[in-house]
Amino acid sequence: MLIIFALLFSFALLVLSVVFGVYIGFALLASFVVFALIAVKNGKSVYDIGHFAINGAKKGLQVVLTMLLIGVLTASWMASGTVGTLVHYLLRVISPEMFLLFCFLIPLAVSFVLGSAFATCSTVGVILIVLANTGGVSAAMAAGIILAGAYFGDRASPVSATLNLVSGLTRTNHYKNVGIMLKTSAVPVIIAAAVYFLWSIRCPLSADSIPLSAEIGQAFRLSPLCLLPAALILTLTVCRVKVKYAIAASAACAVALAMAFQGRGALEMLKYMWSGFSLPDSSPLRDIIKGGGLVGQIKNSLVILIACALSELFQKAGMLSGLTRLLSKPCGRFVLFLRSLALGIVTSACGCSQTLAIVMTTELVAPEYLARGLPNEELATDIGLGALIVPAIVPWNVAAFMAVGVLGVTGMGYMKYILFLYLVPIYGVVRFGVMEVRKRRRKLEPRA
Repeated sequence: MLIIFALLFSFALLVLSVVFGVYIGFALLASFVVFALIAVKNGKSVYDIGHFAINGAKKGLQVVLTMLLIGVLTASWMASGTVGTLVHYLLRVISPEMFLLFCFLIPLAVSFVLGSAFATCSTVGVILIVLANTGGVSAAMAAGIILAGAYFGDRASPVSATLNLVSGLTRTNHYKNVGIMLKTSAVPVIIAAAVYFLWSIRCPLSADSIPLSAEIGQAFRLSPLCLLPAALILTLTVCRVKVKYAIAASAACAVALAMAFQGRGALEMLKYMWSGFSLPDSSPLRDIIKGGGLVGQIKNSLVILIACALSELFQKAGMLSGLTRLLSKPCGRFVLFLRSLALGIVTSACGCSQTLAIVMTTELVAPEYLARGLPNEELATDIGLGALIVPAIVPWNVAAFMAVGVLGVTGMGYMKYILFLYLVPIYGVVRFGVMEVRKRRRKLEPRA
């Protein structure tokens, strides 16, 4: 019972933090203290709690390093003219009336190739956000739609690390799971694309983006050569080079390009990489093409470290083990899916990690699927409709926080537009609900 109250308190604290724009690191830290006290009450020593926190933070260091590299990458891409060149070319290709639809479809396609929502947001996502700012479209709206498209590949790509994790945990054929995820994504993608199409018509790119495109040509030397850093990171990612190495290589390429082609000085580049890129006050693009740098990622990095420490505490202290008794109660297939989905929401909201949500949900529900004689593919399907995608909906979960942070959006305004992410679990509820209704009807039909 104490755990339930703590979960509700933590959840309320995190929601209030997001709603009122308070730095979410404070809420996560308070949540950690509450659960640490419960762990001590349950027999864990202060040394154990400290050990869990340090180990969790260590696991987050790689993520933090990637976030810091992304800050350097964004600033160097802007300084080298890579962002400006991509915006210049995309303004010629993308129909202003269909911009928001492209914000969904382009990340959808790129994420299926890269298998990573984070890599997608940190490459094409940044470009699309700049386009949104250029054309007067709400950055929060564009970010929400970009995030939604980026998680299509994170869920269904053959090279997705998270889907590979699901396949390994459920001991199922990975490529069969790809087919399942694509099949269960079809209806949500179609509905989401239709809605984004309507939103595109209502909120097109402004005609002012055309003269701004000319301003880009005055602020930067534009050339296909400027696309080299973007081409490099895409190539390295497709070749399955570790993300941090791909980002570092692309950033190094962009720095060299900025100095050799755009005429930036070494000290100037160091300043950009530290505090972020900016144009002179006289430039019309000053408030549009800006940002990146190490400083801007420090707060985000602290949130990730605290979230990882909290995740480790949950896992090592067995905070959710009491749910096993609830899950073992007899139920039908529809209710079993609902329990899996609910557990995915709890682990996503309180564990703050997509990996933790997938691992803990799978480990807790797998015995019940086995006891009911259900094939492992059914378990993989339910995880794909729940714990795999739900973390991207929770704004303080690392899965969402990192991607949105890269896009430079603060607050929770973007959450109104992540329609595809909502539709995937809703599709699961409807799917199993219809199956349950049909099953009951067959039972009530008189036998011939």
